[in-house]
Amino acid sequence: MKRRRSVLALVMLGAAVSACNVIAGLSDDYRVGDGGTGPTGEGGGADGNADKDGALPDGFAPDGGADALPDQLVTDGGRFCDTVDKVGLDFCNDFEDGPTAATTATWTGIQNTLAATIKVVDNAGLNESSRGLDVDSASASTASRNIFLHKTLPGAKPIGDYLRYDVEFDFKLLASADAYVAVGVINFTGAAQEDHGVAAYPTDDVIGRLTPKTTGVSPAKNKWHHVHIVLSHATAGALFSRTITVDSDAGVVDNTASVTTASATLTELRMGIFYTGGAAGQIHVMFDNIVARRK
Repeated sequence: MKRRRSVLALVMLGAAVSACNVIAGLSDDYRVGDGGTGPTGEGGGADGNADKDGALPDGFAPDGGADALPDQLVTDGGRFCDTVDKVGLDFCNDFEDGPTAATTATWTGIQNTLAATIKVVDNAGLNESSRGLDVDSASASTASRNIFLHKTLPGAKPIGDYLRYDVEFDFKLLASADAYVAVGVINFTGAAQEDHGVAAYPTDDVIGRLTPKTTGVSPAKNKWHHVHIVLSHATAGALFSRTITVDSDAGVVDNTASVTTASATLTELRMGIFYTGGAAGQIHVMFDNIVARRK
């Protein structure tokens, strides 16, 4: 009897759901009970999912104030770092851990050679409902600016013994008084070729590899860009091939057959403003969803 009642209940529930869909005139992408999040689009996470990276549900406010994350967000896996593939994962920071001090504590340190602001800002991440890292320098100095967070990756084995390094992050250049601004790299300290990453070339309005650029993705300013840096080789050793893409696999800004990590003693992530020229004025960059993997 219980079995027959259960079956009948399910049939009635299914009929009710179908009726709701028909009455509401919903498209297939939004049908009740599909279990999806609707169509993906620009402005979501790296893969376009708008519910990633700590976005709050409509009308939901955290109980603990501006620096508190709702328990629902964490337990539902809504945060970007809760959803990333954990295979080979060394580091993930989506800046959702609260105030600036709590977030920067997950990094090894802050390099700040000039008066500049590095802070975590609400409603400023890749998804507008999430947090992002704000790096802002309005220095009038003619000195090169080096203002960045750096994270040392643990030396579980020699640098050349890893077969692949992957670094991904999202950034947006809001302002630049300079014609060249490096924004994100993986650094092999002590190697002949230490830095592997991207820079903004505001004069040319493109994002490209560190100078000298070969090609670039436009526009440079006022748009979130997703960067993917890959160094890989088939067997252990100091020589790697390097590929850097911006926004998609079609946006290859670097494809170098051979780079060396010989003599490197440390592997670091560096995110911020560095290697600038001497132009006075504001340089302002936002960051979100920084991931590093080694395999």
